[in-house]
Amino acid sequence: MKSAACCRHSSSPGCGGTSTPIIPPPRRAEITAHVLELTQLGPLSAVPCHLDFTVRNLIAQPNGDLAIIDFEHSRRDPATRDLVRLATRTWPPRPDLEEAFLYGYGPLSDLDRQIIEHSAHLDALTAIARPYMTALTLGQMSGRT
Repeated sequence: MKSAACCRHSSSPGCGGTSTPIIPPPRRAEITAHVLELTQLGPLSAVPCHLDFTVRNLIAQPNGDLAIIDFEHSRRDPATRDLVRLATRTWPPRPDLEEAFLYGYGPLSDLDRQIIEHSAHLDALTAIARPYMTALTLGQMSGRT
């Protein structure tokens, strides 16, 4: 049985029958290459990470502090993994926000930038697969599988 990340269900859940790739083979190969590169960076220390660090998960408090919400994807990972969504979604159209963030955070090392670059492809894979995994889960919950 193929995973939902590899095929679009056209006749039944689990890709029985006819299926069409969700992720075209060249893109899968590109993601795989980045995952392999990430593993070649050596043993990386892991710290608690939020992994959905975006503006929508920050709430301003009355005293001006920011609170972080939505920890459903949190786990231990290299610290720079928390910067992937900022680096790929928030900073490209707003380099001033990147500059302001790094002013407080400090400069990123070459290793940090490599982790962000390679991890961005994992984040893209998650974004591609999530709707299909959600649909499959909802179908299972309603007894349609």
